[in-house]
Amino acid sequence: MAAEAAKPWLHELTAADLYAHCRIADERRALEVTIDYTAWLPYRVPRPREASNEDLAALKPLYVELLREPARKFDEVLDGPCAADDGRAVLLYALEYAMLARGARTEVGGLGAENFPLHVPCKRIATEGRLLRWCRDALRASRDRRAALILSCVGLLRHSAEFLKRPRAAIEDFLGAGGLEALWDDCASCLRRYDARAGRPDAFPASATAEIMLLCVALDGILVPTGPLEGIVPVRHREFFAGVLEHARPKLDGMTWETLAQFYAPTHALAPTRQGLLERVATVRRETAEVDARAAAMRRRVCDGPGCSEAAPSKCRRCGLAAYCSRECQKKHWKSGHKQVCRPTDGGAAAAAASAAKARAGPSPLLAKQDAMIREHGSDYVLDFDAEKYFKVEFENPMASVFFRTLRVKAKGGCRRSLYMMYDQLCGLSPELTQQVRRQLRGEYGVDPQACKDAPLTASISAADIQAATPENQRAALAEQLSRDAETDPEIRGDLAAAGHRLPPPRYSAATQAFARSRGVPDTEEGSAAYLFEIIMTERLERSVLLFRNQPHGDDAFDPYDVERWTSNCGGDADMARRVVAVARARVLRHDRENA
Repeated sequence: MAAEAAKPWLHELTAADLYAHCRIADERRALEVTIDYTAWLPYRVPRPREASNEDLAALKPLYVELLREPARKFDEVLDGPCAADDGRAVLLYALEYAMLARGARTEVGGLGAENFPLHVPCKRIATEGRLLRWCRDALRASRDRRAALILSCVGLLRHSAEFLKRPRAAIEDFLGAGGLEALWDDCASCLRRYDARAGRPDAFPASATAEIMLLCVALDGILVPTGPLEGIVPVRHREFFAGVLEHARPKLDGMTWETLAQFYAPTHALAPTRQGLLERVATVRRETAEVDARAAAMRRRVCDGPGCSEAAPSKCRRCGLAAYCSRECQKKHWKSGHKQVCRPTDGGAAAAAASAAKARAGPSPLLAKQDAMIREHGSDYVLDFDAEKYFKVEFENPMASVFFRTLRVKAKGGCRRSLYMMYDQLCGLSPELTQQVRRQLRGEYGVDPQACKDAPLTASISAADIQAATPENQRAALAEQLSRDAETDPEIRGDLAAAGHRLPPPRYSAATQAFARSRGVPDTEEGSAAYLFEIIMTERLERSVLLFRNQPHGDDAFDPYDVERWTSNCGGDADMARRVVAVARARVLRHDRENA
């Protein structure tokens, strides 16, 4: 839920916003990581079965914009300069959603079909021959397409047949060369490529397999209405389809399986008794009558006037997508906002760039999902292979865990070098998962991590960021680890001291203690003479750098952080000198960031 809450609702987008999200989706290529709609879609929609009339009415202005200029869909997305299928899938699912909502309304047990507000947009989508031909061509080239895109194409083709006045002619038009026989071959090829039995991470789920098989028999039933049921499936594909259906059977509801079994696996269908056959006939008749009644109710055009739900015999002459019962309702609707979507002003390249910038600055769907999975599993990172398979990444060293989490904070802030360092750290932990790591990071941040190797370091991390990046159950172990590391690693000590952490005193030799006392530093309750002497030397170096770094110096090669010189100042204790230099340098850098 947290991942979904980061996305805008589909009805909040304009057509320009949706096209911009399509371009950003091509950059992120989330389909290489997951086909789960709830993860890769850059917008939210209600479940088709749960969408109310109010939800669907809010979507109508977007559909008016999308369908008012049909060529724009092809110029900007479908046939445009797309680098991937992600943007096409984002657009096609937005179009398919109207069909899915309508299909859910006609199902038995769905919401009422009365006053369905998207009948006119659905009909316009179903009768757009160029769109249907594009979807059919995508099935021909399934090897070059992503699974989610194919599913949307199948959904649009299957639902469109219900709207066509002359379905036979329209279906023959978009089937094109090869006709129905070529469709059977292409659907079988799609199922073979994305067969769940092959172990593909992006394999079709059982519901998607059923959709493809229903598409074939639905179109076959329209073109060959008098053929026998057992003769619909071509002989060359019967064994394959029967095996696919049997594998999907445990995840299909009983009615869907029985419907498909009549065509694809008649020998597996149970022979009913006489009483069972009579009951099934009565059930089918009752449900068919209910579905027909719902479909007839949804074909009734509803007035788009504000607050009106009367029958609407007239349509807007300009766009043809808004319907009205009277001229008064048309005037009210025009003033309430239809004017902006029916006759929009083209903002040109500047408006498109602004929409793209807005979409790019918005939350990444996969990044929001990653945050949710990290919270759910309590790990440092999660590699998401598909909806049922994931790999938790956990660093044994607490410092490595915090370092990775702080890199995530910086990468979210736009630091590309941090993104590469995340990639390098994950690949070092699991080299065999390099390609999956690369694809997932690109999906989350919209940038190829390998291309960020030489990017400059940007953004800064505060102590609060480190605290926030540290899980509560790791803070005790981290404190212990830091205490050990800070004694010997001057860089760690410097960073922590600059961030305000109170650190344990290092261990000093007897010679270093004697040297500090010889310099007039006493032993106190706060620490030994050597510990206080180190604090004094650190503050001296910090002050001298801040006061004199902008003043000319006789020696151009002078380095205030010269460890050898400070080793001499610290009585020959090289470890103390390295800590003094590291802490002073970290404090100066922090001072510069805060006063920039």
